[in-house]
Amino acid sequence: MDMWLKVDGGVHKGRVYGLGSECSVGRRTSGFSGASSSSSVNQYEFELLHKKLADINELYLKEKAAREEEAKQRENEEKRMREEEEKRREEEEKRRKEDERRKDDEFTCHW
Repeated sequence: MDMWLKVDGGVHKGRVYGLGSECSVGRRTSGFSGASSSSSVNQYEFELLHKKLADINELYLKEKAAREEEAKQRENEEKRMREEEEKRREEEEKRRKEDERRKDDEFTCHW
């Protein structure tokens, strides 16, 4: 029973989450202590579950980091594209003004 409490996160309001009314703090001592051979199997199972949980957690953290890196790269690429577009617009505006100035100069020189 103690293994279940450890895996499950402990007792909350006198109950173990997931076991409902079947397991309350008052019933903890009722026949769940088991023989030493069954507790060693439970210990092995507990350690196996603990290892699997650690592996799942590690995989989750790696995937989360990869998603965050991808989002950061996307954000940087979008920023770079916005900056390039802004630069292109500024250059286009500069060329337009230069063309207007040149046309104005040509017009004033002919008169």
